[in-house]
Parts: sequence; C-alpha cells; structure tokens
Amino acid sequence: MTSHQYSQQGVRANGAAKFKQLLTGSLIGLAVLASLPAAQAANTTTIAFESPDLLGGLAAGESFIESGYKMTAIDPYGGDGGVGVAQMDGTCALDCPLGNNSHYYLAINDGMLNFARVDGLAFKLNSFDAAFTAPLPQSSPGVSFGRITLTGMSHGVALSTSYELPGQHADNRFYFSNFLVNSGVFAQTAFDSLTIGSCVYTGSGNACAPTDNLAQFSLDNVNVSAVPEPGSWAMLALGLAAIGAVTRRRARQAR
Repeated sequence: MTSHQYSQQGVRANGAAKFKQLLTGSLIGLAVLASLPAAQAANTTTIAFESPDLLGGLAAGESFIESGYKMTAIDPYGGDGGVGVAQMDGTCALDCPLGNNSHYYLAINDGMLNFARVDGLAFKLNSFDAAFTAPLPQSSPGVSFGRITLTGMSHGVALSTSYELPGQHADNRFYFSNFLVNSGVFAQTAFDSLTIGSCVYTGSGNACAPTDNLAQFSLDNVNVSAVPEPGSWAMLALGLAAIGAVTRRRARQAR
C-alpha cells in the first residue's frame, strides 16, 4: 500500500471518528429534548379525594394532603360548621350527582376548597370534574342553577374565572361533567394557590353569588401540573446551550 493510500485511509478514519462524535452530541441533545414532555408528565397529577382524612368530613380551616397538594376547607362566612366531606354515589342525603364510581369532594353550605402545593411550587390547573349539588330534590331538567368558580393567586394577584354547571338530566338528576381549563389567561397562569367554590343564580339577570347555604357542588379528578422554579429552567437552558456549543465545535472540526 502506498503512502498516499495510507494517507487517504487515515483521513477517512479521522472523518468517521469526528462524524461519530458529532452524531453522539446530536443524539444527546435530542435525548434531552425528548425528556421534556416526560418531565412535564411527571409533574402532573390528578387529585381524586381518596384520602382517609376526608371520610369524617372537614370543618372550616381543616386540611388534608393528597399527591403533594394541601387542600383546606373554607367557609366564606367564617363559621365553624362542616363545609366538606368525601362522598360516593348512593350515600348522599342531598340531591347529589351521579356518574362517579369513586369518592369525590362534596362542598356544602357555600363551602369552598383551597389548593396549594406542599413544597411551595406554583402549579397550573388543567381540568376537573364537577356538578351542582342541590340542597333539596329539584325537578327542572335542563335548567342551570349556578356556576363553579375558580380564583387563583399568583404573586399576590388574584385571577378569577367560572364555568356554568349543567342542569338536571331528563331523570331529574345532576351528573358530573368534565371541564377543561385550556384557553385564556387563566389556563396560562401558574398559581401559588387556587380556591374552588360555587355560586347560585339569584334571578336578577346573570348575577351569581354564594348565598343562604345554597351554593353547593361536587368535585373530583382535579388535574394539576407543578411548574418548576425559574432556576430549574435556567439550568436546563444552560445545559442545552452547552450541548449546542459542543455540537457546533465538532461540526467545525469535522469539516
């Protein structure tokens, strides 16, 4: 073999090695990017109200913890009566909704429920199941009695929205409905805490307010996602930038 042939073979070997290095760097970058959805999924959880702490009911100010979130029962009027309890179909003395085969949270007497992460991270609300819960049997199919209300706190600023709770079906019973929080400013905001309540239409226009212990609702399957601290995203950005720099340097060396 001539020296020229040896030289060509060396160039090819060197080029192959550099290409392998370039490919490895690219694959590492792709692996990091591919891991982002998985990391997001790992931060997402569904609160299903299966905690044993709920079985005895909650008075105003009492809390329970599930899936890394602390839930606190709230009485907007400052009373000390029971405002929340775990329920199942067929065990409710009120006109409770159907369509749920597990425990759910029943907020009574205008009660509300506050959510906050135990670790203090901010979080976003993705979806939830809810239904109106009448204090007495009703017979008005298709008529909505009120709305479910959401009030989130983000860096000391309150942001609110609401969803109309469907009326009774033809069998004069309320049923759970799924609500997606996927549009508007509320869906895009990460909250330090979130309070879910309800209101009843007062009959004067579209006015809706918690009043006379009539605003009651049932809640389940609250899907939430923790939002990493800004420092975590900064570290990820630095890592991606470093991978990009290495990839570009190897690309120049391979030329």
